[in-house]
Amino acid sequence: MRTGTYAVVPLFWINSILSIIIGMNLARFIDSMFNKSFTVAGGWIKYIGKNSITFVCLNQIVIMAWKNLFAKLPSVNKLIICFAILIFSIASLMLMDHIIRKTGLKVAIGK
Repeated sequence: MRTGTYAVVPLFWINSILSIIIGMNLARFIDSMFNKSFTVAGGWIKYIGKNSITFVCLNQIVIMAWKNLFAKLPSVNKLIICFAILIFSIASLMLMDHIIRKTGLKVAIGK
């Protein structure tokens, strides 16, 4: 793929177009499932998807900050620490995204 040599070019285009159609239909199906059954979790996932630029850019920084804070705790189960880091990271990123969108910093993310 990287070199640009394809065995059968029309087959490549057909495969690409079908993959796009399948991906779009799968996304619509998943969206309808979240709307029906997982209202809270679906809302969070949609929020993260709509504001993904903030989450992608700041994710690693926030995770490392929380890891450093939790590393100072006495011996606690590693699974509990990982779960806590996940929860605190998502909450921190949502707060940071809210601050970015409500202030003049929104030009940094292109909105």
